[in-house]
Amino acid sequence: MSEPFAEVLSGGHHNSLGRTDEVIGEVLADPGRVEELFATLESPDELVRMRAGDALEKVCRERPQWLEPYAETILTEIGSIDQPSVQWH
Repeated sequence: MSEPFAEVLSGGHHNSLGRTDEVIGEVLADPGRVEELFATLESPDELVRMRAGDALEKVCRERPQWLEPYAETILTEIGSIDQPSVQWH
């Protein structure tokens, strides 16, 4: 997959995770893309943010150490995103 994660996670029905599983697989295969996925949480598109949060949660279940460098940002900046679907993840 060479598409930016924001494009892959956009569109479709709001009750669907769309292509989130593809993104999770891509990140698990290439840990260098964690930063790109994390940055996708700042998308202006709330659907993209929700799906990125879901993908990060699932990547974290498999490889929690990959998100350790982002812990402070998760607790401060990401934790303050006023979007329930991001907060759940």
